[in-house]
Amino acid sequence: MSFTLGIRNLMISDSTLTGLISTYEGLPAIFSGYPVPAGAELPYILISQILGNESYNTKGVKGREHIRDIAIFAKETGSLVEIDAIADRVRTIFDRTYSLSITGFEVVSCEVSGPIEGPLEDEIYMYVITLNIKAMEA
Repeated sequence: MSFTLGIRNLMISDSTLTGLISTYEGLPAIFSGYPVPAGAELPYILISQILGNESYNTKGVKGREHIRDIAIFAKETGSLVEIDAIADRVRTIFDRTYSLSITGFEVVSCEVSGPIEGPLEDEIYMYVITLNIKAMEA
């Protein structure tokens, strides 16, 4: 299982998070490719391209440090309550988790930073949360 699929599956498995976002073709609106499908309704989540993918080796074990942004998009309503709730849930899911399942790897740490406000678009709020995942080959 790739890091992308592991990240997506962990979010999809959280019923609190999926209850906060829209659906697309019957599934939670969590996308891992850009552009997001034209028919996607807000709010939704986008797993960014890889920001960092470095060796994380110890004396006897190979590993990887994998850095990804999770972007959250919501309709601009004059209130940040909705996007704040989604961002808080994403942070909770990933902060210090060991539940992230990546085939061939054992996650040893997952650090979360953010959310920070992303670039503003017309009538859309955007928050960005950064994941720093360290995993050793199993």
